[in-house]
Amino acid sequence: MASRGTVTIGPLDSIPSVRRELARIYRAARLGELDTTDASKLGNLLAILGRLIESSELAQRVEALEAAAAQERKSEPWRN
Repeated sequence: MASRGTVTIGPLDSIPSVRRELARIYRAARLGELDTTDASKLGNLLAILGRLIESSELAQRVEALEAAAAQERKSEPWRN
């Protein structure tokens, strides 16, 4: 059975930070420091979190593109 020590986890607010945490969990499971069932569950949660971050970032980029396009249409009304 794996030990239940305290682990410090940084913010999981970007794809790189989620990737690092997933790699840390993988290594811990491979070394026997974390039960593989727990590692699998945490990995699935991190995958979901990664997809949420990715979709949020894409939504922000689309909004910025739409705002830029709308601004361009306002400044050049002859293009409509």
